[in-house]
Amino acid sequence: MLIAGAFILAILLNLTVTGIASRVARRRYLRRKEVADCVSSVTQSAINRTFMKVVADYMDSLIRYQLRLLGCVPSHRIRNLILSHIYGMRIGKNVVIYGGFEIRSPWNICIGEGSIIGDESKLDGRNEIVIGKHVNFSTGVWIWTEQHDFQSQSFACKGGKVEIGDRAWISARTIILPGRKIGEGSVVAAGAVVAKDTEPYGVYGGVPAKKIGERNQNLEYSFDGEHQHFF
Repeated sequence: MLIAGAFILAILLNLTVTGIASRVARRRYLRRKEVADCVSSVTQSAINRTFMKVVADYMDSLIRYQLRLLGCVPSHRIRNLILSHIYGMRIGKNVVIYGGFEIRSPWNICIGEGSIIGDESKLDGRNEIVIGKHVNFSTGVWIWTEQHDFQSQSFACKGGKVEIGDRAWISARTIILPGRKIGEGSVVAAGAVVAKDTEPYGVYGGVPAKKIGERNQNLEYSFDGEHQHFF
């Protein structure tokens, strides 16, 4: 009984620390957006900055590791609860997030009502992801908001916000690159790599993805949170 109590206490303590670290990371991101790297204030000593960076890097690694473990929890309700209340992800009503995911910076991700995120998805929220209502992700959709600039002398990173319109369907093993906008009702075929914005109700496929058709614009369906009870 004592061991069980200690175990539960350790889990609660861990979730509390993780929640605080997530909120700190979110504030750090917002500050970075507002004041582009003048953060390293003149007021802080080099030692303080180094110490804070080590702490921040450790907390980031801890959060990333715990999020990987969270993807293995066999209950979408528990996953949603922890993602929204501990990590600050904005999750609408009737959203289903299947397991096996890898999520980075969940505090920068917003998922609209009735959307479905398929298993084995990767959501990179470092520069924000906004997913509309009744969007469907099939298995293994990867969204990146930051990547290395291969033309940069220092191999620096660059990125941008990714936005997915209402009732878009992103099919299996699709990759969406930083800064892209997927139009409302757009369909991205399996295995495509989206390097440019897509038009509303367009159908896209290939590497890089190109327009290959049009979709019916009179869509009325909505997802009510029903899901397969596996993982």
